[in-house]
Order: sequence, then C-alpha cells, then structure tokens
Amino acid sequence: MENHIFFIKYTPQLPVEFFHMAKTFGEFGIKLVPVRPQDISGVMGKRKVFAISMDNSIATHRLSMDYKKRFFDYALLNRRLVLFDISSFGKALTAYRAERAKCYFHFPLPDTINHVVGKITAAYLRDKRDVHIWPGGRRAKLPSG
Repeated sequence: MENHIFFIKYTPQLPVEFFHMAKTFGEFGIKLVPVRPQDISGVMGKRKVFAISMDNSIATHRLSMDYKKRFFDYALLNRRLVLFDISSFGKALTAYRAERAKCYFHFPLPDTINHVVGKITAAYLRDKRDVHIWPGGRRAKLPSG
C-alpha cells in the first residue's frame, strides 16, 4: 500500500518548509507529493485523498481561500478529501462540519514543523488503520443439526 500525502503548492516554487516536512514524513514511510490545487480533482478517484495546505503569506491565503470555495469545500463535506490546513489565518468557513466528519484539521502558525508533522502523521495513520477495521461484530453462526 502506497502511503502518500499531497502538498498543495499555490506558487510555482515550493516553500522551504516542504523539504523539511518531506524529510520528516519520510522517516514514517510517508511520501509528500507536491501538486497544484487544480490537479487534486484529477488525482481523486474513488478513494479518499489526503492533502496539506500551507498558508503562511497573504498571497497564498487568497489563493487557498479561492480554491477552498470552488472545490475543497464540496470534497470535504463529501468526505473525499482530508485537508490538513497549516495557516497563519483562521479556519475555513465550512470547517465545523468538516471537522466533525474528521476531514479537516487546522494547525495554527507559528508552530514547529516537527510538531505539526507529528500530528498530521498520527491523524493519517489513524485514518488508514480505521479503514480496515469492521465496525460490527462477527456474524452469528447457526448450529448445524
């Protein structure tokens, strides 16, 4: 099983934090894959997609709010996207409903990258583990006779 999380890049250049995060995620066996926001819908098929959005400047915040309104809100509410939002700004408008569905996680900046990566890794692995656990018990067998 391939463990990867998409890193949404809003500018042509990757931020410096991406490389530090990729190294730290690599220690847990998770690949961090940079992707443009408009490409996430193409990547998303029948499976749930995990993505990190980092807003550490006003320019990236404007772009992220635009994409969140146009696409991410719908995907979050339909549980097709799990978004880890690392931001110097507040939560998204639909964050409450998505947080209850465990599809939206907000990490306020300033915070250390290692601390944020640890929380993201824990949430990612918990979600991956829960997919394989059947919520019900075993089916009863009738005696043969």
